[in-house]
Amino acid sequence: MDSIKIEQLIKDQDFDLRLELLAGESGLDRRIVSSRIQKPGLALSGFTEHIHKDRLQVFGNTEISYLATLKHDEAMKRVRGLFQLPIACLVVTKNLPVDEWMKREAGDARVPLLRSSHLSSTFIENI
Repeated sequence: MDSIKIEQLIKDQDFDLRLELLAGESGLDRRIVSSRIQKPGLALSGFTEHIHKDRLQVFGNTEISYLATLKHDEAMKRVRGLFQLPIACLVVTKNLPVDEWMKREAGDARVPLLRSSHLSSTFIENI
């Protein structure tokens, strides 16, 4: 994959990613350099040393379910910590619900927050 802007990725039908923008429109000029994705579940626990800024970050059922087990303030803190890293964007798969607070955090950090109807495995295969 050549470098691609998030805005272009959303519009490009060749990938069949079924992306919808939920928040972070001001960050659509960010670029993805690698076709490899990253599931940042471990980053939600605070270990962010190996987060790659040039990759799509993907939340699937595991990551969203984990956040639901946390108290609201703690979940916000963990997501805010991820959004403070120089990530290109975050994609939530499987049309999973995304809380309004997560949308606000993404918007505040200028991180495009996207959602796909694909399962994580299908989304990853298509990218």
